Amino acid sequence: MRWSRAVCMCVALLVIVSGAMISGPGAQAAGAGVTAYIELSSTKPNPGCDLNVAVEVRSSGAAISGVTTSIALFAGSDIVAIDDENTDDSGVAHFSVSTAGIGSDGWLDINVGGGYLTGYAIVGTSGNSCDAGSKYDVIESSLSVASRNASAANLPSFPTHQQERNLSCEYAAIQIATSYWGNTVSEWDFGSTVPLAANPHYGYRGNIDGAWGNTDDYGVYPEALAAALPGFGYHGTTFYGQGDTSTLTSYLDQGVPVLIWVALRGDQSEVLTDDDTYTVTAGMHVMVAYGYDSSGIYISDPGSGSLFEYSWDTFQDVWSVLDGMALAVTPA
Repeated sequence: MRWSRAVCMCVALLVIVSGAMISGPGAQAAGAGVTAYIELSSTKPNPGCDLNVAVEVRSSGAAISGVTTSIALFAGSDIVAIDDENTDDSGVAHFSVSTAGIGSDGWLDINVGGGYLTGYAIVGTSGNSCDAGSKYDVIESSLSVASRNASAANLPSFPTHQQERNLSCEYAAIQIATSYWGNTVSEWDFGSTVPLAANPHYGYRGNIDGAWGNTDDYGVYPEALAAALPGFGYHGTTFYGQGDTSTLTSYLDQGVPVLIWVALRGDQSEVLTDDDTYTVTAGMHVMVAYGYDSSGIYISDPGSGSLFEYSWDTFQDVWSVLDGMALAVTPA
């Protein structure tokens, strides 16, 4: 069998709406884009120093609080450290990660509001101080973000759960979805029933306790999850939006949970061929969306165990890489 493009970077969005479309939560949407002010304590640290990063997010001069912001430090293609925070009342998120694992090929990704913002070379240089090559930068971006705090204030309550293993976002999203229906299936119980497979359409690819962001230790696609759900009293319907959100919003309008696969680091797809042909993408993640309105879609993120909003433009960017891969979950 030949599979179309499909990626599973551990960002399943479980999307659910209670009843009809939720109208107008008071999110501080930055539709015109954002300005990010970035401070790095060092770009050429002695390996082992802590790298301190501050990211301030503003739109039209106003600070935006509650924005999901994250950093990922790499040595080549291997992830060394990750950290995620929400911006505070001043619009600032502070991070600190160790550079112990980097060499001359270090790289730092910065993501804001679920979208890639920018990146910097972080060159491990023995003998340097911990503040060698400090940097201040101003980035103008078309990313549209919203305050998590403002968004959540007017939305119905929705389950959250933080994944308990490095690469268990899909199983954690199932736990969130089933918690919504009232018969919770733990990520550990569910994951134990899903087989291992090189092809993530058939089972879990790689080591679930491995490092996030690569394609060897990776995750699993909706077809394998759908096959396991009946054993727990649930039914799963796989669909691919292919750039069209109408199926997704139709499920939301009916109050049906939908897991969504997204690519947090953009399109880094690789087509692999063994017994089948299938696609994987570095940086895949699975989250849980629980509502939508004209400004965006509302997410329960198992990565951080909290809620936030994607603008429609940003959501389309990260969801389309995976061909709109999704799984609607209902009681059997």
